[in-house]
Amino acid sequence: MLVFSSEPLDEPVEILGEVAAELSVARDNPHADLFVRLCDVDKKGRPATSATASSAHRGRTRTTGVVRVSLIGAGHRFAPGHRIRLQVAGGAHPRFARNPGNGRIEAAARDLVPTGTRSTWPVPR
Repeated sequence: MLVFSSEPLDEPVEILGEVAAELSVARDNPHADLFVRLCDVDKKGRPATSATASSAHRGRTRTTGVVRVSLIGAGHRFAPGHRIRLQVAGGAHPRFARNPGNGRIEAAARDLVPTGTRSTWPVPR
């Protein structure tokens, strides 16, 4: 899991509607997933127990490039002194079904294909 956190906020930040993360990704498996979670981290460094917004991107064929993961339906107010945290992972079981990494919906354990990924955020321009 990759974790990106902002500096403590000087003033409140409100989000409402669609929030999206654009990630520059390189992976060795075209059937890899990306899971993105947006969290509120309090002044003591504790993340909220539930995500502010989360979503998944099912990989299909591209192994490099920019991937946009939409977090539709976000609505949250980050308080002053809190941090905005973005978590990026290759899995989020049991919330989302695992991806066997081989292009099929289901596979036996012996048929699972691992994936190596590299991701940067924000996207270099």
